[in-house]
Amino acid sequence: MPASSSSQLGDRKLWKNVWKLNVPQKVQIFICRVICQGLATKYNKWKRHLEIVSTCQVCGIDPETEHHGLVVCSHAKLLRRAMRENWELPDENMLRNGSGEWLLVLLDTLSVEEASRLALTWFVRNEIVHNSKMCPIAGSVGFLKNYEALVLSTRQSSEDRKGKGLGAPPGVQKQMSSRQSVRWVPPPSGWIKINVDGAFSAESGKAGVGVVLLTAWRVIFHASSAEKVEALACKEGVRLAGEWERRPAVLESDCATLIAALQNKKDSHSSLSFVLSEIIEACSSLPDVKIQAVWREQNCVADELA
Repeated sequence: MPASSSSQLGDRKLWKNVWKLNVPQKVQIFICRVICQGLATKYNKWKRHLEIVSTCQVCGIDPETEHHGLVVCSHAKLLRRAMRENWELPDENMLRNGSGEWLLVLLDTLSVEEASRLALTWFVRNEIVHNSKMCPIAGSVGFLKNYEALVLSTRQSSEDRKGKGLGAPPGVQKQMSSRQSVRWVPPPSGWIKINVDGAFSAESGKAGVGVVLLTAWRVIFHASSAEKVEALACKEGVRLAGEWERRPAVLESDCATLIAALQNKKDSHSSLSFVLSEIIEACSSLPDVKIQAVWREQNCVADELA
């Protein structure tokens, strides 16, 4: 069947356009989630019976699909109009077709910068939808300028980019040579696992978090310490689990001091007290949560995302 073969070859070529983009892996992952309809939109959660309605809560008009949130929603249109004063963006006519793998096809004509900027607008929307922070359009554009500078910056070396002391899980003493074979351990049957990690720069105060549940990530711009970033990553992970998978969960992090504080349900660092209470509160939305420290090698996916 020549037509089918030609179609498959074309699809493979389009997917190659995603992986050849010279953007951070975070942006590639986000683009893949859009293409595969894997974002936590109202429509996707409605399909999984996690929401009663699928209507966009920002504009209240259409179902909140990936295309609606990124392109069609009234807020997305206003933000894009303001962004055009500073950046190159795809022509509006190129964005109208939201059928099927619309972004995958669009990538064939987009520059690296255009693809990244389209993806970054989703995180402004997240602040509105999940944190109820309605920011003026001008403020959102300023946010995206800083966001782009952070996301597209060159990665620091893997050894010290985390900015935190890497302690072994409590009670575990092993030589580095024995850690080479340590791997991620899947959760028990019927459970989910939440792996989190944080990266922190003491010089700039900038930070990022990596959260793995169904492959998700968010970026935070300012934090006071590496432990604070790790705590925020834990909070994001548990909240994400509550949105998508209301099942018993295993929460893992390679920050031993934070895990100890969570297990004891108390904290000697007063700056973390509020975040720790938020994590504990978020855990109450799940049937059961086990909290444990792991080696970085067992947390490699979240480590890479951060």
